[in-house]
Amino acid sequence: MNRKRRELLDRMLACPPERDDEERPRRREWERFTNGRPGLRVRWADELPTPEWVTRRMWPGETYWRHVSVTMTSETAKPIVRFAWCPWVEARDTDASLERALEILGDPAGALERKS
Repeated sequence: MNRKRRELLDRMLACPPERDDEERPRRREWERFTNGRPGLRVRWADELPTPEWVTRRMWPGETYWRHVSVTMTSETAKPIVRFAWCPWVEARDTDASLERALEILGDPAGALERKS
């Protein structure tokens, strides 16, 4: 295993496990989560006010969550990055280089702002 892959896995494993909604802090931080599929996944979320131009039919809430997640399906696979900018836009999965995955772990808000 190369140095960057080991660094990525170590940083992902250092994230705290997912908590129940009642325990989840309303602030930005990485957490490990599962969704019934094999692999290691970490997620970062940010709560924002819903823009005025978004109609109630698009999203009824006063606030919304945007997410970015990084998934490693095996020790040798490329990382998969998922961007979910808002509930009214479909999330997008992309393969990422180890360098890009490490950048996202270091600056998830910046990655969401760049939208890539």
